[in-house]
Amino acid sequence: MNLKKGTFIDVGAFIGKHTIRCAKNSLVKVIAIEPNPISNKILIKNIQLNNVELNTSVVEAALVDDEILIVLICQWILTDQKLQNKTEDTNSFRTVRAITFDRLIKEHNVDFNQDVLMKIDIEGYEINY
Repeated sequence: MNLKKGTFIDVGAFIGKHTIRCAKNSLVKVIAIEPNPISNKILIKNIQLNNVELNTSVVEAALVDDEILIVLICQWILTDQKLQNKTEDTNSFRTVRAITFDRLIKEHNVDFNQDVLMKIDIEGYEINY
């Protein structure tokens, strides 16, 4: 994670642990991809609290092979200012945008003439990429 400049793509950013760390270097363009809308709200708040909005883009989508809408089972909910696992919540199903890697790099003008580092943590689907 010692990227001096270039682009860091955080696939499955969750609440931004790696996103924030890389974005602290203002020479690094950071793209954080997180499909869970609840985690995404916390991710955006963390980016704001750490003052790294200028070089960080958040994409609320799942990285997939084909662009479709998918149903995501959100296992995390926010209650009493704490993040708690609550899988029995019947409101935990969400339809989320899906984006291909090709579209992602095109929409965010990723320059492959510079270093590009990608972290992937997508709940067992890493094998596809």
